[in-house]
Amino acid sequence: MGERLRTGVRQSDTIARVGGDEFVALIPHIDRPALADGLARKLLDSLACPLVVRGHLLTVLASIGIAMFGDTLLDHADKAMYQAKLQGGNRYQHFERSMTREHASHALGGPH
Repeated sequence: MGERLRTGVRQSDTIARVGGDEFVALIPHIDRPALADGLARKLLDSLACPLVVRGHLLTVLASIGIAMFGDTLLDHADKAMYQAKLQGGNRYQHFERSMTREHASHALGGPH
């Protein structure tokens, strides 16, 4: 999957596997949400083509969290990704300040 993600970004961008089935894309010089949306759609498309592994047809669905700025960039992207998963997956979600409160409430067993 890393190779497929790599084809969806520029050579100057960074794709890194951070564990299990999670990857991080560091994409400098994107200053508008619309550009991030286009990139997220491109990454989802790069993963959409089924693949055959040991005779089994596999389809990959991805959830993408987008954070555009901040000191806690990875934390914000993770919260946005979690929200995308809650919405059914195979989508992307921008980080919103309200996710900090919602995530904390969910982690403490409160309403989602």
